[in-house]
Amino acid sequence: MDRADLAKRLQNDAFVRTLMSITILGISCALVSLLSLASLDRRFAWARYAVHATVWPLTAYLILMSWNPNLVDQQLSGRIMGVLGIAVASLTVLTPVLHKLSSNETDDIDSEIVKLKRRIAELEEKRANMSIRTEDE
Repeated sequence: MDRADLAKRLQNDAFVRTLMSITILGISCALVSLLSLASLDRRFAWARYAVHATVWPLTAYLILMSWNPNLVDQQLSGRIMGVLGIAVASLTVLTPVLHKLSSNETDDIDSEIVKLKRRIAELEEKRANMSIRTEDE
């Protein structure tokens, strides 16, 4: 292998690794953004922190592995990626459930109370008008 071939191969490797890094970062950002759309109660705020605490280390580890595979132990890598991957998947499934449990039903109840108060006022006015008519007769 001559020098020109080696330089071309290294340039192609750098392009592939850069492309992989950008793709991994893009996927991680998309996942975190999507999970951030969930409106969670204060009691479930830990889930948002847990998502960040699992997604970003996994992202960093994958990028580190793509740029320097010799630095990473193969047996340990499988365990780290397995644990973080399972945690990310669990939180991805759990977040919509927590969002549903956090649904703000008090707004619906308040609007229903306002409607009922208006209806009561209408009925009381109607009753008052009926009693005035009966007194006149």
